[in-house]
Amino acid sequence: MPIKLSVERQTNVGRLCKITEWGTFPDAIDIQTPAYLTYTRFGHIPHITWDVAENELSLKQKQIYQLTLASLQTNVGRLCKITEWGTFPDAIDIQTPAYLTYTRFGHIPHITWDVAENELLLKQKQIYQLTLASFFEALETIEKESKNEGVASFCCMPLNSIRHLSLHDPLAKIPEGFNNNKSMAIWSGKAGRRSIEPENFIKILKTCKPHSFTALWDYDTPFNVQKKRHGKSLFRSSEWNIALFEKNHTVFEEPGFLPLAGGISKESRLAFAKYFGPKPYANGFLIDLYHFSHGENIQNKSEFEVDVVADLISDVTLLIQQDVPRLVEGAFDPYQIYCLVKNGCD
Repeated sequence: MPIKLSVERQTNVGRLCKITEWGTFPDAIDIQTPAYLTYTRFGHIPHITWDVAENELSLKQKQIYQLTLASLQTNVGRLCKITEWGTFPDAIDIQTPAYLTYTRFGHIPHITWDVAENELLLKQKQIYQLTLASFFEALETIEKESKNEGVASFCCMPLNSIRHLSLHDPLAKIPEGFNNNKSMAIWSGKAGRRSIEPENFIKILKTCKPHSFTALWDYDTPFNVQKKRHGKSLFRSSEWNIALFEKNHTVFEEPGFLPLAGGISKESRLAFAKYFGPKPYANGFLIDLYHFSHGENIQNKSEFEVDVVADLISDVTLLIQQDVPRLVEGAFDPYQIYCLVKNGCD
């Protein structure tokens, strides 16, 4: 239903109007303008109870209360609810902030699937992180032996588990200097470097059958690189994802998490956000902080300084879609996780 407004007259200080209907509000109203919205946070007027607002203030006009998305933002981050996850067929209820459960070759280290599913008694459905680097050499066998359920069947994972495919193993080797204009490098156990191009990544997704995945990006921007290298990182990442999502006209059933990279350069991170933020296939975002994580085999790591990290990502989260998840991959301690959540990560 419309908002019905009639202009009564124009004066030297603006126009005087009368509002008689307001959207789906069922009753007739009489609001003279200029007027204002009464601000609320989480459905409440700060420092005033609803009893006082409705019965004691003696306002002459009906109030219009402003409900904002900021009501979901708390002093320690935003609170969200995930009800669907990619191609996972069932409805879910996952409250954020949350985490991915790390696996290597489709297994949680030191925990059997029987214990994970039946003994841990977790309150929320888990999202398991499949790390491509840990099973890259088995892709050919997975394709032959597990055509229906992909890597989950091959690794004997519970078939009702939610699976997200990450490219790196955050606890394995991530050296620098091996990406090029055509491909992204990952490091596969003892086999060493393997290159992923957009064309073979599409085949990998069809083989593995995850419910979501991390898209390709040029992560090789440690703290000591020049501005020109940051520009090359954005160029490569954009070209790979154009080839992945646009040139091949591939329609992915699984949502891809697009990269928000840029190393320690705030300018570069904002450039990533401005480029990837509006993309129609942006179903989630990966905030790349690998060089700040606890992975022992990451080359040219940076110290996780709370103020530095907050400055790098806080403005980035304002430039992207607000109704999609923001993911950070890597190993972080509880205080670092608190910092990430406080600055808009889910």
